[in-house]
Amino acid sequence: MKKRLFIWKMLIGFLTYTSISISQAAGIPVWVFNPLTSTTISVPANNKAVIQYQVINQSTRFHTLVMESTIPGITPVVTDCDPRCNGSFCLPTRNSSCTLTLNIDGSQLASNLAIIPRFCEMGNPQMCYGPSQPLNITLTPAEVSLGGTITGLAGNLTLLLNGKESFISNTDGSYSFTSKLPVGSTYQVSIASQPDHQFCTLKTPSGVVNTPADIVVDVDCNTNAFSLGGFLTLPVNTGPVLVRNSDGQVLTLSEAGNFVFPGKIAEGAPYQVQISNPPGLACNVYDGKGTMGHGDFPNVSVICAHDGYPVSGTVTNLTGTLTLTLNDSESITLNNNGPITAVAKTNKAAQSNVGFVFSSLVPDNNPYTVAVQSSSPDEVCSCTSNCSGVSTGFPVSVGVSCQPIATTILSVTPTATIPVTSDRSLTSQNITITNIGTADALDVFIHFPSAWTGVQETVPFDCNRIPPGGTCTVTFSSTIPYVARSSTDASVATDSDLIVTGDNIVQNPKIALAFTIQDYLVWQVAINDLGVMQAQVIDKDDFTNIPWGALNIVTGTTNKLDGFANTKTIFLVETASGVTNSAGVSCYTSRNGGASVGEWYLPAICQLGGARQNAKCENLMKIANINSNLVQDKNFGNLVHPPIPPSTTTTYYWSSTESSTNPMNAWLETFTEPGRSPQIEIPKNAQDVINVSRINARCARTMNIP
Repeated sequence: MKKRLFIWKMLIGFLTYTSISISQAAGIPVWVFNPLTSTTISVPANNKAVIQYQVINQSTRFHTLVMESTIPGITPVVTDCDPRCNGSFCLPTRNSSCTLTLNIDGSQLASNLAIIPRFCEMGNPQMCYGPSQPLNITLTPAEVSLGGTITGLAGNLTLLLNGKESFISNTDGSYSFTSKLPVGSTYQVSIASQPDHQFCTLKTPSGVVNTPADIVVDVDCNTNAFSLGGFLTLPVNTGPVLVRNSDGQVLTLSEAGNFVFPGKIAEGAPYQVQISNPPGLACNVYDGKGTMGHGDFPNVSVICAHDGYPVSGTVTNLTGTLTLTLNDSESITLNNNGPITAVAKTNKAAQSNVGFVFSSLVPDNNPYTVAVQSSSPDEVCSCTSNCSGVSTGFPVSVGVSCQPIATTILSVTPTATIPVTSDRSLTSQNITITNIGTADALDVFIHFPSAWTGVQETVPFDCNRIPPGGTCTVTFSSTIPYVARSSTDASVATDSDLIVTGDNIVQNPKIALAFTIQDYLVWQVAINDLGVMQAQVIDKDDFTNIPWGALNIVTGTTNKLDGFANTKTIFLVETASGVTNSAGVSCYTSRNGGASVGEWYLPAICQLGGARQNAKCENLMKIANINSNLVQDKNFGNLVHPPIPPSTTTTYYWSSTESSTNPMNAWLETFTEPGRSPQIEIPKNAQDVINVSRINARCARTMNIP
């Protein structure tokens, strides 16, 4: 048996050797080289390139390969071989392969190269193969980058390389063109555009690439700057005069003539020339404030003369605050007590005519201008006499007059409800609008959303013109209920806005409108499964200080959306255990408004409050809720209660939702203030074990449209 096995092994080895020998003899490569990249390439003398092959075993024999001979500038790297190779270049089985990467280093090549790299069986230099086509490597001159550093830039800069490639920047820092330059070529960097207020220069912008070193062309940008100066008019034997600019430069001038500040001012920078008045002189600056343009500005005029004459006057009918200026250099602020100083004038009675005197004097034959700089928003003031001119050797007396600005401001009750009935003549809601302004209010009405198609507003004739202190009453009726709305801050109404408005209203009052069915507030309107419109309403009164239920009775009513189903389950479970006084049972058995037992229900937690609260109602679905539709920005339903001393907590409202994590707790809502209603879990008998002011229940029901 052992002898037969030995003969078989010898036969298999002989056949394998014979097949390989036959392949070699037939000229079929034992392994082949399939190119993965182009084998004809160009390599700069200072750069590198890569050529790749997939080497595939065409025999069944295990082969370990080595390079036949090294080639200067070409380094082989083998990857992606069979794991059995353990890092060597091997082909263990038929069709097994490796990735051969030839790294070409241009700096190691002496010239162009056309060669077939061959790889041999380790230990058998007679079995060697290479690619079917030679490598064709063209050695090109070395290439360099061109760039540099940009400094001082304050805007957009565009550079051009050899008139073609552009580089755009708006900040300081380094830059580099994408294109490479071969050694021996020429380069030319130019500035295509630069900021209007700057001048940029290039360092060594052109030349020849003589070495493989990168070319550096730095860019230096400077902001244009220009001179500021003018002419000083100064009496003989006076002075010196100190002329200051807002950038801190100071000139000491002792005689009339031209002057120029030594430091130039950047283009676009502000400047303001000011003057110190020496004793006995009055000086004014003209054309001394502005922004430096693209060029010198020598047109500042400083005129100094001997002390001049006072400028004073009277303001008539002043009721608010007024600021006057003299020659744009001195200002004085007045109210109906007189000039306002650091000392409060609490001992003076208000007066309608107020006198004033500027501290600056106007020299003889010098111009002056008195102007109103600002006044109170409820009055308009203007200079009426001797407002400007040239002093003629006498004091100047100026007249200023103020008149109140007529305003139209409306007032209205902040909330109102519109009853819903099939017959508009049966019931309606009157809303009185009052004009608390000082001018007639014209064409006043309440604009309501265009979607409220069932609403009718009756506007009487006296709303066309409401005198100050007068009123008009509009009447609303509706055959269809809608969700309550509050007015916006808009002065011009859009189709969806609710706003009290008119033709000349300067301040629109806030109002919120809700709808009622049989005096019950509507908080949701929807179409039921039968296609019938129905409304969800809340009761007018609370069940006060009532427990949710027995602590040890688990109802399983964890639904956060369906208070009707929750309430029915609570009634069945609790009454079966003898509980008759609880929030859910009280709502279920309520007969308010002539309802049958089971029509009223205790709302679920997400029907009480909406998203972004502790119960995470936004994670369930978008549903209507009492907080958003009646309380937030509206305050309908008397659900917001202040604490009852000595307690510091507010009123809580039970929901019909039992806690899903602790069945001894239930969810409740706190309508702390409009727009903010915290939700918490609390023991069902909380009013007996913790100090709270009230825990109430407010029932809801579904009602048909009349």
